Amino acid sequence: MIVAAMFTYSILLGLSTSPVSFGAGVAVSSLAYFIGIYLYYGVARLAFVGRNYLLWSCGALAFVVSYTLAGLSGLWQLLTGWSMILFAGTLIGRFSQSGYNQFRVYLIGMLTVAVFSTVQSIPVWNEMMATFYELIEKGVVYARQNLATLEWGVDDMRQGIESGEKMAKGLVRLTPSFLVLGAVAPFSVAFLIFSHRLDRTSYAGKPMAPFVYWKMPFAFTPVLIVVTIMRIVGGEALVLTADNVLAFLGIFYSITGMALIEFYLKKFNFSTIMRMMFYIVFFMSQHIGLFVAAFLGFIDSFVDWRKVQQLSLEKK
Repeated sequence: MIVAAMFTYSILLGLSTSPVSFGAGVAVSSLAYFIGIYLYYGVARLAFVGRNYLLWSCGALAFVVSYTLAGLSGLWQLLTGWSMILFAGTLIGRFSQSGYNQFRVYLIGMLTVAVFSTVQSIPVWNEMMATFYELIEKGVVYARQNLATLEWGVDDMRQGIESGEKMAKGLVRLTPSFLVLGAVAPFSVAFLIFSHRLDRTSYAGKPMAPFVYWKMPFAFTPVLIVVTIMRIVGGEALVLTADNVLAFLGIFYSITGMALIEFYLKKFNFSTIMRMMFYIVFFMSQHIGLFVAAFLGFIDSFVDWRKVQQLSLEKK
């Protein structure tokens, strides 16, 4: 099934570079997305059980099929896309087979995907951002023309348009981090499936901790300090880089912040209904809730309120 998925994925990648209708394009992309998740898992399983010849020979053939369908114009996307799956999947399979801590294995695989995704998308960043900025400018012009016919005050209309424009351009600046996060997401799902199904009887390492004990390593704190300094004193290129690194890391700090919150909700015996109501209010707060979760995750990375480090040492 893994080999069949490789060749199916190669055909879908080749088709994705061909001119097709919008509906067909969405269907091909969606199917390729879910097969990609399965391939991360499948490649990891092949590497874990030592089927290296099958893994790399079929991976190379699948790449050739993709290249045959896409041609030279799609070579860079295919090369980096297949490298993401083959190298990240192989690393998590081999490191797991060697008994590494599963959280450390995830970080190795996630950083591998992030690097290949960054390299893959660098050539299109400027073009995509320029397109988005152009669309925003057209939207602003359209809004001014149409809102002028409504019963809005001049000041209210101007402030509303300026706020929307500022927010939209702020999101466009984070396009690189969104692209990388989009590549990390399917890998993360596949890794959780792989880790969950890992044969514990033959696994000498430490399994993935329950969600309530997820915690960002303190080692990322120096990275945050450096990019924050870049954000304050750097030029436009450094500020843009810092914004995207902060946004990327902020998602992971938010997730670990949510783990911390869930830990204390369970500790204080909140009922399921009360926890659901809390999360509804939390997510309705949108960016405020996200910031609070990220802040809590950051503080917990060195305060360690849940004593995760101590529990880890005790299990050893």
